[in-house]
Amino acid sequence: FEAGNIARASNRGLELLAETAVGDARFGAEATFQNPRNDDSGALLKRRARSSVALRYADESGPWHWGAALRYMGKRLDTDPATFADAFN
Repeated sequence: FEAGNIARASNRGLELLAETAVGDARFGAEATFQNPRNDDSGALLKRRARSSVALRYADESGPWHWGAALRYMGKRLDTDPATFADAFN
């Protein structure tokens, strides 16, 4: 295993966001689709998911403010800590 920096990288993609209010409640959703690459080798960058999606809900009921959120992260290339080989998690 050898740590090192990448000289040139790029990350092109699309991010979407939507939010709406219904009474005191707010609903939101966001999605990211990206292509993180090492510009020199063309390899996928480690620890960067190609896609992610999030859903949010928030409410204000009198003096209380509360909410919940869910997030999905796609598979990511990383280094296996046992073998130091490339692996997806």
